[in-house]
Amino acid sequence: MIGRTISHYRILEQVGGGGMGVVYKAEDTRLGRTVACKFLPREAAANELALRRFQREALAASALNHPNICTLYDICDDQDQPFMIMELLEGLTLDRMIGGKPLEAEALLEVGVQVAGALQAAHARGIVHRDIKPSNIFVTRDGQAKVLDFGLAKLVLDRWHGASLAAGHEAGPGGGDLSSPGLPIGTVAYMAPEQVRGEETGPASDIFSFGAVLYQMAAGRPPFEGPTAWAIFDAILNRPPMPPRVWNPAVPEALQEAILKALARDPAERYADASALQEDLARIKRGLGADGPAREEIPREGAPAGKEPQASAQGTQPPKRAASSLSRPLRAALWTGAALLAVSAGVVYFSMGSVYYPCIVVGPFRSEADSLGPGLAEFALKRVLSQFPEIAVYDEAEFQLALNLERNLKGGGKTGSGLLGRFLRRGAGTTHQPAVFVTADVVPSMGALELRVALTQRGRSDRFTHRYWGVDQLVTKGLDELGFSLLRAYDAPLAARYAAESSGYRPAVRLLTHNLDALRHYWRGARAWSHLDMGMAEHELQATLEIDPTFALARLLLAEVRVFQNQWNAARWEILAAREQAGSLTATDELRLDALLARVSGQTFEERAHLEKLIGMRPYRKEYVYELAESYFHTADVDAAIAKYLEALSLDPGYALAYNHLGYCYSWKGEHDQALRALGRYFEIDRSPNAFDSLGDAYMSAGEYAQAAAWKAKAVAADPRLYYAGRSLIFIDIFGGRYRAAREGLGELLEKAEDEIEQARYLAVRAFLHLQTGDFEQAAKSCRQGLALMQNGKSDAPNDELIWLQGMIELARGNLQGATGALSGLRRMLDANSITATNYKPAYKYWLHLLAWLQALNGNEAASVAAVNDLVWVKDKLGYWSTPYDRAFFMDSVGRLFERLGRPQQAEAAYRDALSYNSGFAFARFHLAGLLKKAGRTAEAETEEKAFRTAWARADADARIP
Repeated sequence: MIGRTISHYRILEQVGGGGMGVVYKAEDTRLGRTVACKFLPREAAANELALRRFQREALAASALNHPNICTLYDICDDQDQPFMIMELLEGLTLDRMIGGKPLEAEALLEVGVQVAGALQAAHARGIVHRDIKPSNIFVTRDGQAKVLDFGLAKLVLDRWHGASLAAGHEAGPGGGDLSSPGLPIGTVAYMAPEQVRGEETGPASDIFSFGAVLYQMAAGRPPFEGPTAWAIFDAILNRPPMPPRVWNPAVPEALQEAILKALARDPAERYADASALQEDLARIKRGLGADGPAREEIPREGAPAGKEPQASAQGTQPPKRAASSLSRPLRAALWTGAALLAVSAGVVYFSMGSVYYPCIVVGPFRSEADSLGPGLAEFALKRVLSQFPEIAVYDEAEFQLALNLERNLKGGGKTGSGLLGRFLRRGAGTTHQPAVFVTADVVPSMGALELRVALTQRGRSDRFTHRYWGVDQLVTKGLDELGFSLLRAYDAPLAARYAAESSGYRPAVRLLTHNLDALRHYWRGARAWSHLDMGMAEHELQATLEIDPTFALARLLLAEVRVFQNQWNAARWEILAAREQAGSLTATDELRLDALLARVSGQTFEERAHLEKLIGMRPYRKEYVYELAESYFHTADVDAAIAKYLEALSLDPGYALAYNHLGYCYSWKGEHDQALRALGRYFEIDRSPNAFDSLGDAYMSAGEYAQAAAWKAKAVAADPRLYYAGRSLIFIDIFGGRYRAAREGLGELLEKAEDEIEQARYLAVRAFLHLQTGDFEQAAKSCRQGLALMQNGKSDAPNDELIWLQGMIELARGNLQGATGALSGLRRMLDANSITATNYKPAYKYWLHLLAWLQALNGNEAASVAAVNDLVWVKDKLGYWSTPYDRAFFMDSVGRLFERLGRPQQAEAAYRDALSYNSGFAFARFHLAGLLKKAGRTAEAETEEKAFRTAWARADADARIP
């Protein structure tokens, strides 16, 4: 295309492009002027809707003659490829000009007044733009704003002169609207609520979109953000934007009010028309001029110097201005944007200096007071500040995560990409700092405590000291005083508003607890839970609530522990108890409780909707992404869970907990190398007893039993309360044929068991051991004892295992009626509690397995095979949650079932599936060897027998495999 002459336009170079056209700089050879030629791409020209939108843009632009709307000179056609001839603009689009940073108020208002005038002129001609956004607003070198791209414009026909609709420019379905009825049209982040809902749009829709643009100019970021289009839609429809002053306290109060009025959700509450908005912006601009330093007034045609031009029915239409009339703030903003563009080959030509992010960062509090443990004061202060939805509060690590997220978003999802990424990486002297940063020392002094605070506010440092009579007063009074000091430093008017509202501020004792001992227990429990130390977490949180039963945050955390323990009733009780303390909960607390309640109620989709809202509110919080991953983890949707754990790790590559369950997901899929890598990283970061245990589980699933036993033994040595680690050691002995060692180990564990749930789980292992050795009477007795312990209904986790074992024992005894009773018990469990009624909970796999065997023994082969097929269909989920009964175990059992049904090929496939998952699983080796021997495949049978003898090398001499 470059160098061609089309009609009398010689194409010089490409200057832009997008979905609706490619723009070239061209020379008009007849008139000797430089123009812009916008071509509709050939593939789009063949699309009727695209062609009509292109024509609509030309029609709308040709009807508008306004200095702040890009002028259309002509529309032509070249070999069925339409193009428009427009004025050539030199400068920057508004999105480049903003560049992720707020504009100075005067520069913002200068552009805003002009764009509002352009919108009023379009609306007066019956044209609704419907895609107002920063990239569709251009600011020329002399400071003139130009509205571009009317390709999505809607012509309001009852206000449009019929003669203007030239032949070939008919309106589409629905009058002047070329969009599909009921579908949202525009750019997601700038759509009005009525656009999102696919409803009728009008001038008020453009005002809302322009309000979003003004917000971005003021705050340096859009008013509605989210990781997906649907999250942004939800924000537009349901969440008012943060006031711009939250992000940029320099925004004048009057300008903030104007922006928020333009962004009103109800069109009737927005400005009546664009001229009213223009008048407000002009008034605010004049006020800045009066309050600020003297500056040269801009003379306008038709009005004396210092006077405002009169507004007509078409809106104020100021003529083009000379470069000398450009105000200093706007010129500076344009120069900064141009300098941003002057980055090539990784070289940056100037430094941005300090960038202050709109947030408060709570740094470390060093304490010499024994009664104030590390991290407790910082946590408590963050908790106090969390009640203010207008501000973001981070610790230092979270602030770095938020910066990384911001960089990723601005770089198109790749850290360090794009202009901002290059500046962040290479800009000499560029620093990114919080708007307010606080650290403190707590120092005993003459019987009191001194809180020595270091406060940095947008580059200005201050130090002050407060004295308190002990830690109690520091917590009950000092945190509130310090919280308000930080709020005033961040936004003085906001602090004044909260101070004036008697019910607006909640003191620390309301959001936490009035009792310091309860707070200490809570903090120890929270730290234990962060390492998945369930025993310690449970103990400390129960101690907390014994001291202060109204401590809502402790109830919330204990509910999380109960959910992890599968104690659904206990978890539900804690959630409801926390909700009774509504005044102690923040908005994020309430969403967390809603998500937990949905989880224990089996309402998976509702749970994830609540978690998505949490992520939308705090996208930098790795914990909320992790919780969403946990939701998929607890439904054993391993691929979705893996994706979310990796997303959490992209926020924080050192996030230990995400590595933990990521490893389990890989293990369930049979990707053992990946599992061991993830869990190895978990262990490097967090050398807790749980990390030892998790690595033991991964080695166990992979069939590396010696390694598994070593890691499990380390876990038990580090924390004897890890009964699930001790339980796994018994299973390792059973799978290796060391039945005597398993019996001795179980005896010791049952003697040490501290509660009924723990005893019941050990009795389940004893039942399995007796079933394996053929002692069916003792196996049945162990099941009865375990089920009797679980009659209190605290948990459904051990019950399903015990009922399943009871059924398998009755099958082994030939008691089909007894097995049918156990099957009915599992079915009732599934029917009674929806959380266990789908294919991710152990009860479902146990039910399918028992059903398949019972149908086979009843002679119903088709029903048996159908149950097996359902079991195989969820084989990636069979490892959830009880590690010993995993894919290898069940596929081995399926192989034996197929052998009984006389299906040797399917039996072999099942055995090989078990061994592809766990090559060290001796039971499957033994059964496969026997099958191959029966088939006369002697050499293959000998190979499998040799592998079996290796796996069974340390077994008891009389050990049997059923």
